[in-house]
Amino acid sequence: MFFDALKRELKICNFSQKTVESYLYYNHDLLNFCKKDPRLVTELDIKAYINYLLNKRQVSAVTARLALSAIKFYYLKVQKRRFNYLFKNNMPKKPKRLPVVLSKDEVVRLLNVVYNPRHKLILSLMYSAGLRVSEVVKLKVEDVDFGNKILWVREGKGKKDRQTIIS
Repeated sequence: MFFDALKRELKICNFSQKTVESYLYYNHDLLNFCKKDPRLVTELDIKAYINYLLNKRQVSAVTARLALSAIKFYYLKVQKRRFNYLFKNNMPKKPKRLPVVLSKDEVVRLLNVVYNPRHKLILSLMYSAGLRVSEVVKLKVEDVDFGNKILWVREGKGKKDRQTIIS
């Protein structure tokens, strides 16, 4: 199949399984959209596909950017083709929104309704240290430095390690 080389290249680059699945999906979806062999896809086909995603499927700009990144990766790394559209900064703009955060009172109320000490600790750590659910689940005792009030997050988002403080 056409995308065996894409899958292999993504694995070599050590992309996460979800990224591999997304990149394969959007490249396959592009071919279904334009009904062409991947070697015959043109810059106009890609533009039309991104326009279709944004206007017909009404995906978010972030999703359209992901689709374009997936297509770009395939055509640059696997097919070794260059499109002007893929190189220019023609990514759909991301909306700039402020994050929704809980007030101090809301956090206190949330913690007060949790009776299981383990769950309360998990929620407290997530809130105070800014951890994702997947990061707090992977924590080990050796990741906590109580003396310096530092918490090591191993292989967080993007398989990156980072430090955070314990309040």
